[in-house]
Amino acid sequence: MLVAVLTAMVMVGSVVGCSDDASGSEVVVAAAADLRGAFGELAMMHEEATGVRVTLTFGSSGLLAQQVRRGAPFDVFASADAELARQAGAWVGGDSRVLDYAVGRLAVVGLGPDAS
Repeated sequence: MLVAVLTAMVMVGSVVGCSDDASGSEVVVAAAADLRGAFGELAMMHEEATGVRVTLTFGSSGLLAQQVRRGAPFDVFASADAELARQAGAWVGGDSRVLDYAVGRLAVVGLGPDAS
């Protein structure tokens, strides 16, 4: 499944396997908006390697988590917030599992007082 590919990501967040009834011909992924570029490339690579179609939905982790809670048909939820991913895993129950797929650092950059 796509979870194996997602573990190679070099970003901050967690992933939840949300569905245990995937047909095998399609994987439906809900992912934090900041993952759009990377996941677009990963989805294309996954489709080429396996023939399994990847459908991507992007949005805020909080809104996507609420969709998971309400039973949205996602196979994978990739969150920018590890705690939301854990909550989503608990909401889904069953065989769902939470995997931290990367760790990162936050940096703040600002212009000095003489910059224009």
